[in-house]
Amino acid sequence: MSDRATRRIKFAAATERSRMNHEAACLNYLKLARIAHDKGQWLPRNRLMLLAAITAARAGWLDVAERSRGLLIGWNPRHVINSEASVAQSLNEERVRTLIQNHEKQISYERAEHLLSLTGDAPKDQVPEAPDIDAAAHGACLDLLDHLTPQ
Repeated sequence: MSDRATRRIKFAAATERSRMNHEAACLNYLKLARIAHDKGQWLPRNRLMLLAAITAARAGWLDVAERSRGLLIGWNPRHVINSEASVAQSLNEERVRTLIQNHEKQISYERAEHLLSLTGDAPKDQVPEAPDIDAAAHGACLDLLDHLTPQ
């Protein structure tokens, strides 16, 4: 195998791991948002919902991203992400990027995993290989959003 082909394979594997990290991050942020919501901790919940919306958009789950954004705007109509732009388009706005960077520093993906481990709801250490895992994680995100949606 040529050196170039080896680099392509490594790049594809790294890209796949990155995609899975966005999906896992979205699920973890939504789990933490649910916990914060159930405890009446509105500010942490809103931060986690923004991070969930962004990671969902990065994972390609635009429906999860927009539902997360919709809930966030419902709770805080003056939020910086409340514009005509979609979540994916909002990533190009400087003030949104700055806010996201600040929140990601405060609650990194690794910190979210650690906080979930303290609650006993830690993610699995293994990276699943089955294609239906993507659908299962997506479904779990939608279920969490259903829990957060006002009745």
